[in-house]
Amino acid sequence: DQVTFTQNALNNATPKQKRATVFWAGGPGTKTPPGQLLLLADEYMQEKSVAVARALLVRSVLTMAVADAATAVFDSKYTYFVKRPFMMDQTLHTIMPTPNHPSYAAGHSTLSAAGAAVLKHCFPEDKTMWETKAHEAGMSRIWGGIHYLMDHAAIKAASSL
Repeated sequence: DQVTFTQNALNNATPKQKRATVFWAGGPGTKTPPGQLLLLADEYMQEKSVAVARALLVRSVLTMAVADAATAVFDSKYTYFVKRPFMMDQTLHTIMPTPNHPSYAAGHSTLSAAGAAVLKHCFPEDKTMWETKAHEAGMSRIWGGIHYLMDHAAIKAASSL
């Protein structure tokens, strides 16, 4: 079942997975999850010496995609209103604080998939890297005990269409 899967993922999270959970969490005093994606894109473009005009275009399209994804995912969350894993199993103690909104669909998965779609289009030579980062962002919420696999898998399946 979904709660058991989340509990197992949380209990068996590796140190690397726990670091990813904290990195993508966007807690107080850190970049928000979309901010993490922008930071990664900025670092990538600086490393690749992308021209300023192109970098600004990539950033603007990236932020629009992430903003649109946020609107869509929160519409979905309040349409389906799925309880969080800790609400179904009181013994589950998450790595990071659990957001005060419904579980399905996963925001991190949705926002990072939208961002990865833009970055894969703009930088197809590193398509696999962007897909890996998006997958890690989504999975980090499962490793942290905050989401079910179905919350991430639905977005992963939709983003591969």
